[in-house]
Amino acid sequence: MPRWGVYPLSPSFRDVQEVLYFIHCLLKALNYLHTHRIAHADLKEDNVLVNQFTGFSEDFRGSNRTTLRSQGCLTYALFDFSLATMFPSSTSLTECRLPSSLSFRNYPPQRPSDTLQGELDYNPFAFDVGMLGVFFCRNFQASDDPSSIPWSLKEGFI
Repeated sequence: MPRWGVYPLSPSFRDVQEVLYFIHCLLKALNYLHTHRIAHADLKEDNVLVNQFTGFSEDFRGSNRTTLRSQGCLTYALFDFSLATMFPSSTSLTECRLPSSLSFRNYPPQRPSDTLQGELDYNPFAFDVGMLGVFFCRNFQASDDPSSIPWSLKEGFI
């Protein structure tokens, strides 16, 4: 049984394959939750664990995690379900709705702007996917041209 550690993005990924594997793990985790009718509602780096524990800050920034990642020995998981909602298993994903006020429980830079238009309710599963998209954009979108990055990402108003 692995011991899980924090700071899954440290040290920085060395190549696209490592990034894609990280993305794959989180998409797989989100698919598992949604299949079981659980909407996470708080997808951010602080709620992702890596199966390499260290008690010292220099260890997760050092070569040990880099080596394990390059060998494909790391995996990533979601945790912290304090904002999660579980719906009955018989409910269709498209029928699940929550009051839009619940979408504002998160820190603004980590949430999509889907519910800022005055909707009364929203689909929490679609919102989870949007949150993961925001997370991926904030951490993996690269550009030499700052004008190509959406203004909401630059300003932190997602």
